[in-house]
Amino acid sequence: MSAKLHGLLGELPRAWLARHAPHRLGAPPDAPTLPRAVQRRHLDAVAEEGGEPAVLLLARGAFAHASEPLVYALLNAASVGALIDKEQRLNRYFHSHHRVRVEELGPEVLELDHVTLDGAHPARVESLFVLGLHLELLAEIGCAGVRATLPASSDPAAVVFRDGAVRPPIPAGAAHRWRMTWTGFRPRRAWTPGLDAVLAKASVAVDLEGGPRAVDLVRALVGVDLTHRWSLPEVARRLGRSTRSLQRALGTEGTSFLRVLEDARLAQADTLLADPAVPITEIAWRCGFSDTSHFSRRFKVRRGAPPSAVRGG
Repeated sequence: MSAKLHGLLGELPRAWLARHAPHRLGAPPDAPTLPRAVQRRHLDAVAEEGGEPAVLLLARGAFAHASEPLVYALLNAASVGALIDKEQRLNRYFHSHHRVRVEELGPEVLELDHVTLDGAHPARVESLFVLGLHLELLAEIGCAGVRATLPASSDPAAVVFRDGAVRPPIPAGAAHRWRMTWTGFRPRRAWTPGLDAVLAKASVAVDLEGGPRAVDLVRALVGVDLTHRWSLPEVARRLGRSTRSLQRALGTEGTSFLRVLEDARLAQADTLLADPAVPITEIAWRCGFSDTSHFSRRFKVRRGAPPSAVRGG
């Protein structure tokens, strides 16, 4: 993940220790991203001072008022599947050492395996912390009645989290496998802000050719969340049209769905490149490109120069 997002997460155990056991803190960090060894040491200290339940609850409230754009983009998800897809792409983008592997994903269940890049499993304390992050993410996007068990532990059926609280004792053994269930889902955040206005424009026309331009409707819809993995069928469905009719309307206007999507991505990239504080890698992810190299190639093709040259100029 980005340095800023890593800094936000790395600060959680440090902030807990500052409140409850300041004597366990070392020297203040001199970089926005704490080394992994320091983060692990802080997590170990939290577990020793407050117990493993304290580790599991470190992320409580961490995302509720986060202003970091990457966090908002991550939480701007219409489903649990969309959230996990964004998280996995984000981790690949910023070369995170830890990954989650989806073992099961259903309407009210998510089972993940927490692994490192070399295929091993992280330390127990690290897995409990990251499980807590996922429980908080699920609650933030609108999952109600979230429960969690540890299928690879000594008691796979034991519920370790329910009704917003840890249910100790946490079973011994491996904690890298998490099974999370929920009783209902209702988005808490305004997924794709401005979507209602887009749909209202679309609804005034009997067909696309007789109302607002198809290209404008598609651009407005995809532009409100470029980190979402948009497809032509989904966009057509959200606009209340058939895939074929939307494709035909875009063709009549001299463009295509993929062209409009890329136009929206590059327009957002132009805006973000004007802010030197936003890293190019972060811009690439926030604009929905598959990776930084893909972003640089397409930007150069369409703008005549790579992003770094445009920013440097």
